Amino acid sequence: MRQAENRVGSYALRAALLLPAALLAVSPLFSEDQKPAPQLARREAAHGQEESEALRQALEVSPNDPQALIRNLEEFLARFPESSRGEQILRTIYRMSLQSNDPRKATAGAEKLLELKPEDPELLTAVIGLLERQNDDAGRRKALEYATRLIARAEKMTAEPPPEDVSEEKWR
Repeated sequence: MRQAENRVGSYALRAALLLPAALLAVSPLFSEDQKPAPQLARREAAHGQEESEALRQALEVSPNDPQALIRNLEEFLARFPESSRGEQILRTIYRMSLQSNDPRKATAGAEKLLELKPEDPELLTAVIGLLERQNDDAGRRKALEYATRLIARAEKMTAEPPPEDVSEEKWR
């Protein structure tokens, strides 16, 4: 049963990572007046195909080996640092690191995600917890910095008007 769940999770992960490539392949990237020169378009298409193939290969690992998947995805990001799927791949690395009980790698992945979204309260909370569990002074100092950032974000949010679907009472 557990193997079937892992296999299903692996297939879902692959589909989620490959879906943007499939959508890009069938949708026009440029309007008629914005089309790049033919050589540039061919080069970009070849690079996109190379990137998609590299990602497909990175995902072809045993569904029971999250460490291999993490390693492959890290290698992919090293090879394609400007990938349009970078954030999604970093989130996968972060989540797989949590699942495989690798708090140091999960912390590193979450911190890379925070470089992209520095005020993400979910990530800030997760990193604070991960750093606190490392039980060292440097980790505690970093956790304190992130906690300060999280508090500043919370204060900023409460000063903003509530979203349309949230009442004033619930917002405060």
